[in-house]
Amino acid sequence: MRVRCVYTVLSSLVVTSAMASVDTPCAPTHADQLKMSKSLPATIELVKHDKRLLRGYIFGDTKEIEEVTAEERALDAATLDKMKAETEAIIMRMAYKHWFDGGKTSADVRLIMGLPAKGDAAGHANWTAYLNYLKFVKEKEVDAVNAAKVEAIKLRLIYKGWFLERKTFKQVRAILGLPPKGDAVDHVNWGIFQNYLKFYKEYAQQFT
Repeated sequence: MRVRCVYTVLSSLVVTSAMASVDTPCAPTHADQLKMSKSLPATIELVKHDKRLLRGYIFGDTKEIEEVTAEERALDAATLDKMKAETEAIIMRMAYKHWFDGGKTSADVRLIMGLPAKGDAAGHANWTAYLNYLKFVKEKEVDAVNAAKVEAIKLRLIYKGWFLERKTFKQVRAILGLPPKGDAVDHVNWGIFQNYLKFYKEYAQQFT
């Protein structure tokens, strides 16, 4: 057996190394015997562990594989099923994100999953996955709404700061990277500037 041959060689090397490390042969003292008696069980366990590790690398020898005991089978069927389900869930979440970010409609996803264009398909293998996708989309939409609310609050605080600091419209335009005058409808910050003008009018009324 390959495992036993390899293990025999390793054991010989360990013994040879241990013998070579002794400078002068002498009779073991009582303290030495006590240390040896304490370390022996641990050494035996390490040997058993090493044998199991070596045996685990043998794939071609079916007899060695069959000798693996039930106790050494770390993963039972229930654990494997759980791991499989968790892995599939992760993969599906990644697919959902890919479809959502790619702008796929529910009709597109139905087509991808092989579902009918309309109506329920409770008997279809992918129906549950499709319903989970709809939940995923709803979660993303809620997240987007919440993010927009947070962004709006941040902008109002910024607008308030500009107002209290008496920033001129020209200064605000410069801060936003807009030209000093004229419309800039194609600029990414043009909408922010327009919203600031509305905020300015509303907020200024408190001081009139």
